[in-house]
Order: sequence, then structure tokens, then C-alpha cells
Amino acid sequence: RALSRALDGSIPMPFSNEQVRSITGLSDEQIMAAADLLSSSRRVVAIYDTASLIHMRSPQCMNELLRLLRVLKGIGAEWCRILPMLERCNTAGALRMGVAPDLLPGFKWITDADAVQRACSIWGVDKLPRNKGMNFNQMLMKAERKEISALIVIGDDMLTDYPDHERLKNALSNLELFVVITAYRSPLTDIAHCVFPRAIWGEVNGTYVNMEGRVCRLASVREPKGDAKDEWQVLCDIATGLGYTMRYSSCAEIDNELKRLVPEYSDIRLETANAKTYLLRETSITIPPYAHGEIRPPTLPSTSEEFPFLLITERYYLPWHADLLALHSSTLQREFKLRFTPHVFVNSAVGSSIGLRDGMPAILTTSLGNARVTSIFKEAIPPGIAILPEMFFPQLRHVVGQESVDEQTGAPVYPAVVARLERAR
Repeated sequence: RALSRALDGSIPMPFSNEQVRSITGLSDEQIMAAADLLSSSRRVVAIYDTASLIHMRSPQCMNELLRLLRVLKGIGAEWCRILPMLERCNTAGALRMGVAPDLLPGFKWITDADAVQRACSIWGVDKLPRNKGMNFNQMLMKAERKEISALIVIGDDMLTDYPDHERLKNALSNLELFVVITAYRSPLTDIAHCVFPRAIWGEVNGTYVNMEGRVCRLASVREPKGDAKDEWQVLCDIATGLGYTMRYSSCAEIDNELKRLVPEYSDIRLETANAKTYLLRETSITIPPYAHGEIRPPTLPSTSEEFPFLLITERYYLPWHADLLALHSSTLQREFKLRFTPHVFVNSAVGSSIGLRDGMPAILTTSLGNARVTSIFKEAIPPGIAILPEMFFPQLRHVVGQESVDEQTGAPVYPAVVARLERAR
């Protein structure tokens, strides 16, 4: 918006000045100062938090972010780059390999006819599915309705990350076949029908892509123990058993195919990736075909004297803090003062003014009911806002309401409700 004003209002913006001030907590002067800094910079990096954007129709947000960088390039910036704060190691590399419901390798969309034809030619098939696949939340709902019968999970413990453990367990129990490929025993392997042992770091070869888009090498220092194999070897065995012969003899063979599929990898040499760090070109960053369009400000309920707080559910803790994983770490609990009973974050001054005390019990009340929680003070929380960490949403669903699903992304959308907090007696 500030850049638009600097460019004679040539960029249409979906938010009013009042909404921008309310959402960001910044004054017009501060926003204009940021715009002046951006417009005079020759090299610009935009770092964004993917966990936050998922609640704000992230494709449209990414569209606007890319549009901002294009504007900056248009007014003289020599170098612009986006760095997503992804939650998992090598998520950036996985996305570049097409490990997403609507992607092909190289950040090509399944609607891209040229990319589909190229992949078919290299993979030796006549056609590829043209419909968008399912993400985690969509697969979960399908399993609940018994609309899918088999599921393969690779190297992840969903029961650690997903806040509603009982819902997930019930959905997985509906499957006729549940396969887990992992290196460690977990609550997930205990309920699996079949577990394939996976080689660990130090036993595998290949590359990973860090947040900056730099390709680095993984080199094995020993052979996998027992029956453990690298993930690609297990997947080859499963695919062959299902009737699709997918035989690779080494990582080098996969690397050669990757260079044919993704031109930006053509200059990368697997054997020298440690000595030389390869920075992938920014041109691979695109937006999905359904992401175009304006961002619409969310419709939020109005607070009142009876319910003075706007309660929102947010992923306040990163996954490595989350529930089951952190429960096994006394260090995390001690150093980060983690609490595993439902708690709500409020502004420190506001909490004190209504008789709450940091770390003490409180009663959370909405129009649906009430529940006992722990009030946690944070100065950074805006006055009038209360934040419920996502990991506690299932325990307070009877007070907060039922979540919905975003039609485009399949991500859960948690309701925002007005609430009252009182000191527990």
C-alpha cells in the first residue's frame, strides 16, 4: 500500500488504511518508512512464516508477496528472493521434487501441459492424473468416511504433529492397510499393519535443499543396519509389487533423471555438492493457478462488554514443541516452560487489569460454554486478543466451535469467537 502511494496509487490494494493498522499494529509513518527502505534497496529478501499464512488463504497471500517483489524489481531492485520458513528439514527440496498434491518436479503444476508431457516421456507412461491430489487433512477426512482403504506414511509421526490424536487414531483404524516407512519406533508404528525400516542420516546418499534454496550433499558413512533401506529403495519395491516397474540402481541414476526433469538441477554435481554450494534460481518460484485474485479481509465477530476478547486459534508452538514430542523432553519443558494443560495467551497488562495472574487458572467463557484454562501473559499479544494454541483446540472444541476446511488448500480453518476470561475461584 505504501509503495502504491509512492507510485501514484497504481497498485490496487484490498485492505483499507484502518485494517492495515489494526492487523499489523504499525502506524502510517512506520509503514511508509518500511516502504521507503524497500524502494531504495538493491537486494531484497522476503522471509515469511508458512504456518501463519495457512490460516489466511496462503495462495492469495503468496500472490500478493510475489506481486510486491515484482514491483520492487520494476522500480530498480537488482535481486529479490522469497525465503519461506518451512517447518521441516528439506521441505524445500521435497516441494522441488513435486511432493505435493498439485505439483510435478521443478515447481511445475499438474495443469501445465508441457510439464506433463515432459514427465510422461521421461517416466515412460502414456498419461498422468490431471486432478489435484489430496493433502493430509483431505486424506484424514476420506479415511474417516472410509473412502480410502490404504495409506503409506514415510518418515513422519503424524500422532506427534496432529493435535487431535483420538480423531487421527479413529480415522487410521478405518484403513484396510496402513504402512509406515520409518527409522524409529513411535505410537504410529504401534498401530501400523506393516512397518518398513528406513536408513537414517549418515547411512544415505543424496542432496537436500536448505531454506535459501542451496543444494547440499548427504553422504553415507556406513551401511544401513539390519533390513533398513533408503526410502527410494523401499518405494521401488512397493511400486514393483503393485505392477509398476520402478527400478533404480543408485542415487546417481535418480540424479541423472532429475536433471532431465528439472533443468535448474542440470549444473549440479552430486559428488561436489559439499565443496560447492549450488544456489537454485529464483525463477522456479511460481504460484498455483487457483491463487489469482484479491485477498478478502476475514469476517470477525465483534467484541462486547460481556465478551471483550477475540479468541483465535493459532499454531503458537512450532512442531518440535508439540505435545507428544515435547512430553518426552525435560529440557524443553524446563527451558521453554512448556505447559500441557489448555492455556490461553493474553496481553500482560490487560490480563493483570482484569485480575488474572500469569500461569494461574482462569475460566474461559464463550456463547457455547466455558472451560478451565491457564492464563499465560505475553507483552507481544495485542490488547483485546486471546490466543489458543492449536494443540489444545480439540480439548476446547465444545467452547470454541467446530473447525472447517479451506476449499482451495484443504487446511483446517479454526473459528474466531468472542470470549471472556475470569480468574478461577
